[in-house]
Amino acid sequence: MNHSILLQKDLLTLSSKSEQIIAKNSGHHIHIDEPEVVVAAIKKLVNQITDANKK
Repeated sequence: MNHSILLQKDLLTLSSKSEQIIAKNSGHHIHIDEPEVVVAAIKKLVNQITDANKK
């Protein structure tokens, strides 16, 4: 596995609510290369926050 991915996996331990999303077809500018991945992640986060506030 790529060394930088392993280092990033360490960041997952900082929060029980963290998630690693890998944009396989992107370089450094994910928002340009794969905007759909960014949009999906933002929508998921907004839905989680909205659902949590409904409880």
